[in-house]
Amino acid sequence: RHELPERMGVSHFLEHMFFRGSEKHPDTVRMNALVEAAGGNLNGVTTRDHGYYYTPISPAELEVGFDVLGDMLVRPLLLELETERQIILEEMLDEVDEQGRDIDLDNLSKLALFEGHGLSHKIAGTPRTVRRLGLQDLVEHHQLMYRGGNLVVACAGPITHAQVMELATGAFGGLPPGGGPLDQPVPAHPAGPAVLLIDHEDSPQTEMRLNF
Repeated sequence: RHELPERMGVSHFLEHMFFRGSEKHPDTVRMNALVEAAGGNLNGVTTRDHGYYYTPISPAELEVGFDVLGDMLVRPLLLELETERQIILEEMLDEVDEQGRDIDLDNLSKLALFEGHGLSHKIAGTPRTVRRLGLQDLVEHHQLMYRGGNLVVACAGPITHAQVMELATGAFGGLPPGGGPLDQPVPAHPAGPAVLLIDHEDSPQTEMRLNF
């Protein structure tokens, strides 16, 4: 939602890079093993208007989850950029046919609903934009979006509010204050129904989707 067209995909790229190590946990294998030993597993998701990072974890090891996630998001090393770029380019092939046409219904629906707005952007970006993104783009996006005013911490389990607040303050206290850019209003709804069709002859099935 907040990406410039020429930086489309930078949020998703940054999500990938967080898992490449942090100042306190530069070895990604050990970083993941630390969380797994505490009963968890690290995960991240990028949507069109937010990203989130999560793990289940033993209540007795809650500090480990906060420590690793906090360092990942506050002090990422942003290493092995080219390796992640190739992984993302490979992932993007799932959304297109052999001719390179987008056949992902979610992408097509958002394009029709929010044309000209950031919400219409493909989450992963396009091959062109992903190939152009550099380290400075990732650093600037991290500084812009990963701020205290943008953060929501959610925990569920046998824990207390005081315990979570103490751990969250320690893990995320290094984030700069304030929030990211204000949301731009979405374009007006279409005046009437719209139909978008992609003739994908190689598929054994037809997918359809209705949006209201």
